[in-house]
Amino acid sequence: MSRILRLLATLRISALFFSVPYTILWADAARSGGALLVVGHAVTLLLFLAVFTARTMRAGEEPRLSIVRDHSMFDIDAAERAAFVLTALAVIVGLALLVGHFWLGVVLLLTVALIHALTRGVRPRARGLEFAELTWPAAVLIGPLTLVHLLERRSIARAVEGIEGAVIAPAMGSGVGAATLLGALAMAVFVVLCLLRDEPEDRGIGVRTTATVLGRAGATVFLFLWMSLTLVLAAWGGVNGLWSWTVPAILGVAAMAVGWFTASRIEGYAVGLWAAAHALVAIILVMTVG
Repeated sequence: MSRILRLLATLRISALFFSVPYTILWADAARSGGALLVVGHAVTLLLFLAVFTARTMRAGEEPRLSIVRDHSMFDIDAAERAAFVLTALAVIVGLALLVGHFWLGVVLLLTVALIHALTRGVRPRARGLEFAELTWPAAVLIGPLTLVHLLERRSIARAVEGIEGAVIAPAMGSGVGAATLLGALAMAVFVVLCLLRDEPEDRGIGVRTTATVLGRAGATVFLFLWMSLTLVLAAWGGVNGLWSWTVPAILGVAAMAVGWFTASRIEGYAVGLWAAAHALVAIILVMTVG
């Protein structure tokens, strides 16, 4: 059982809740990529995390931005083997996408190359995590959604080209975009919580993060800013019928608990709680967003 838990922690399987539910919504709404889009996005995210974990640990530092930061819970050899397998799988999916969705395939293959190029030989503390709560959600959710939306809109424009009076309808409904933004905000909260939890250790070894640069007080302000935006958007979507009312209810309860844990300086529990709350919300979004 302990080996299975170490493998799950190393591969960061829980991160798939920031990928699969949203790409299912994109593929269903835009009809671009289908299952390959879902698999490709998930594999690419796990690949980045595997490479990130392996090279961070090879440099003698603790894993970053994970539910747990206990070094003993991670297997560096498993992370490196996973990175190799995931790279091969991502390339296969990218080549398959080239056939029917050329630009999605190109972007996926370029992303795989960039993951390896940008992390090779770079010391973890030089990577600069002070803006991770912005860059990670943008790279994982907002950027890919924008790409899928633009490509689908381009496809629709070509389909109606030459038809007099044709109007190009939105490629995706507002619910899909709002749900993705909600996921991005939830990821930002998760990242800041991780940085707050790790602030004492990061400060001790000179790692630059939002928490070490702004201090604990400044990072806490950022945390409550992101949580407030998340709750406002969740409530707005619930009121307008974009998703179930259980979404703002779950996030509201989780936010209160996170606030208490943060005030008590036990962010480790807050990280796990918020991740679990978001996982449940992501499942509900898939089931209720039309």
